[in-house]
Amino acid sequence: MKTVRSIFVSHLHLGCRYANAAALLNFLKSHQPEYLYLVGDIIDGWRLQRVWYWTDSYSFLIRNILDLLKRGTVVRYTPGNHDEFLRDFIDSLGSVQIADEFIHTTADNRQLLVMRGDQFDAIDRTWQILNPGRVFGVVDFYVSRKHVESSYRAHGRFTRTFWPVWFAADNVFLGSGHVRYLQHRFDTVYFSERVTRLPYVPLSRVPYYLFVGRKPLLDPRSVESGVRALKQTG
Repeated sequence: MKTVRSIFVSHLHLGCRYANAAALLNFLKSHQPEYLYLVGDIIDGWRLQRVWYWTDSYSFLIRNILDLLKRGTVVRYTPGNHDEFLRDFIDSLGSVQIADEFIHTTADNRQLLVMRGDQFDAIDRTWQILNPGRVFGVVDFYVSRKHVESSYRAHGRFTRTFWPVWFAADNVFLGSGHVRYLQHRFDTVYFSERVTRLPYVPLSRVPYYLFVGRKPLLDPRSVESGVRALKQTG
């Protein structure tokens, strides 16, 4: 068995007839990772709700992952849109760590953000329908990461753990990635971090942000692709 540091798996879609669980099972049987990341859509809850389809190879794969846990592998699961029901179990899925995002530290001490990204679908749709130069605004609840850049407000442990569980009861999943993604896709016109109280919840202080952004006149990705094309035709 080959020992490796990290394995990343995504979009397996167990529950669909095309899911190739057997190939992944054979791969995992010959590898012992220190970290196993399951990055969204591992189980296709949408398909299973319509038509139940589950094979022995799926069960064997789940058992193999549990065996990896017993042998010391750290298993981290970040749900996607097809297995979003697992977000109800954030911080409570036994030995499997489950969260909307993780920070993975590589062997050479680089830090990587690991997430499925379906939380950004609404932002991407806004980008598509908004004309360049137009302005839009967002007001939303959120929680920070444990360690944040100096330009953002850091939330305490209680805030980071309690409010995600509270909102998850209503299928609202708080995270820290929206603000950075908004500021990545749009020019920031105005940004503010605040706290507010919830009705009928005494002494509550829930963090939220206000963001006003403008779609750039030029899409940075289009500029980059144009530069690459010019270099190739050189």
